[in-house]
This record gives sequence, C-alpha cells and structure tokens, in this order.
Amino acid sequence: MIHSVVIYDQQFNMNEIIVLLLLSTYLIVIFAPKRFSVPITLILLLYSLFYGTFFDNLLGIQRINYYDINDKSTYNIYDALLYLAYGPFSYFFIYFYDKYQIRRMKTVFYLLGWSLFGVLFEYTVSRAGVFHYLNGYKPFYSFPIYLFVQITLVMFFHWLRKTENSIDCHNTTSK
Repeated sequence: MIHSVVIYDQQFNMNEIIVLLLLSTYLIVIFAPKRFSVPITLILLLYSLFYGTFFDNLLGIQRINYYDINDKSTYNIYDALLYLAYGPFSYFFIYFYDKYQIRRMKTVFYLLGWSLFGVLFEYTVSRAGVFHYLNGYKPFYSFPIYLFVQITLVMFFHWLRKTENSIDCHNTTSK
C-alpha cells in the first residue's frame, strides 16, 4: 500500500527554530559543572537519543501512525536533528537526580514530575508544529512512555555507577 506524503509546511519557521534551540542544550551539558565521567555522560546522551528515536518511529510507523514530526510525514534533516536533541534530556534528568540525591519516595514524585514535564513539553512543541498528532493521539498518551523510559533510566544509571565503581576498584588494585 502506497501512502501519500503529507506536507504540513515548507517554510523555515518555529518548529525548525525549536529543534535548533533544543540542540543548543548540548552547550549547557558541555559547560555545566562535571558530575559524571565522560563515558557515563556519553551513555546518558545516547540513552535519550535511542529511546526517543525508537518510540517516535514505533508510534509513527504506517500501521500505527499516531503522529508525524516537523514539516512532512516523511523524514527530513530536522527529524534527524530532533532525535539528536533528545540527548540532553536524559542527562539533565540524571544530573538533578544525582545532584539532589533523590531516593525512596522522592523518586516516585521525581519520576511523575518529569513524566508530566515531558507531556507538557511535548504538547507545547506540538503547538509549534514539531509534532502533528493523528488518529486520535493525545499528548497525555505519551505519559506511560516517559514514565517507562525514566524508570529504566534510573535503574540503568545505578547499574552504570555500580559498574564504573567496580571497574575503578579493579583498576586500582591491579596497579
């Protein structure tokens, strides 16, 4: 079955500006006080890039087709740039989680708060044409996805820290 391409706009406007502004958040990551090793920082950046791309593609495939991204129903350079822009979100999420030592019940509220932030942010950028919802999809439907990604990110971060510490201990005793 051949699907026709939907063109939402052909101008450089707010949705492209938002993507470029989101990419600029890498500067904050670069210049923020260093909290993590370079390998962990890179892994955190790749985490959101992977999950953002995975779920955007999963929800945007033709059989499901819940939304399109940016100017067309087909991929363009700003779609790829948007995927890259997802990276700092997981970094900031873990940066504050670690800095403020969020633990126990506070973790539940932290996860719920960031998931709600994700939904509100998604809704806001959709108003600027970054996302175009189809087939009855609503931004709040993304809430369980954000919650899942962030729960797994916290678990993954603890595993990374434990692994990094055991590698450091092993390297120290090997010398």
